[in-house]
Amino acid sequence: MKRGFTLTLCKCLLAWLCLALATVAVASEHIKLQLKWRHQFQFAGYYAAQQQGYYRDEGLDVEIIEGSKDKPPLKQVLSGQADYSIGDSEILVSRISGKPLVALAAVFQHSPYVLLSLNESGIYQPEDLIGKRIMMSGDQGGLQFKAMLLKQNIDIRQMTILPHSWHLQDLIEGKVDVISAYAMDEPVQLQQMGYSPAIISNQGYGVDFYGDILFTTERELAMHPERVEAFLRATKKRLGIRIQSQRGDGRANCQIARGVKTRHHQANADAGSQFNGAVCVIRSGPLGAYE
Repeated sequence: MKRGFTLTLCKCLLAWLCLALATVAVASEHIKLQLKWRHQFQFAGYYAAQQQGYYRDEGLDVEIIEGSKDKPPLKQVLSGQADYSIGDSEILVSRISGKPLVALAAVFQHSPYVLLSLNESGIYQPEDLIGKRIMMSGDQGGLQFKAMLLKQNIDIRQMTILPHSWHLQDLIEGKVDVISAYAMDEPVQLQQMGYSPAIISNQGYGVDFYGDILFTTERELAMHPERVEAFLRATKKRLGIRIQSQRGDGRANCQIARGVKTRHHQANADAGSQFNGAVCVIRSGPLGAYE
């Protein structure tokens, strides 16, 4: 009798252990999210979704990888170094050229890329770019600025296009006249350093692209549709709360960023929240579709 009870108890414990291990296995499905740039405010929604358990609740263990000039989003995802990433108009161009990419959601309804110069240079409109040295990255807003020049009937050959060094000091020291920049980043840095920035935004000249587009590959969508749905659902849930709170002046957005007190940087959070409050609205349709 006692032996039978012990055997039954062992079987129950074994079954419970197997169930627990299976649960852990499901809850720890590992995926990699490659950021488009270094840790900063614009990615606060992803940090919050990770730290506050939204991904965990969907059975996902999301590793957030910091971006850099050596880790372009398209290359990282297409090579399998990351499962998901964040990009811009280059996703559409790559898709047209045959790359197996799928856009999942557009976080910014207006691209945050701008052309940045020192105010003292007197570069305030596209015509002022003629004859100037412009430091620009093809996969970091370059396409939209070329579209702006075309729309303004300005030949890009009338200016000198240089590869981006990602060193703001090159602009300050006069090595170049203009650089492509992020509206919530480099202009703020210039101001903090005591310089007055001048900005040209393509939106005022008839070119208005989406920004921060969350994307993956056709393979990921085909092989793991439920995982894609879960990742997008958790991301939209957290970003949706973050964006919904911006009905006022954007300070709630900043509070969320500051609330994620992990290893991620929160530099320029105030400036970022003001900019994001004007442009962040999650839009997405059926997976694989993008308007």
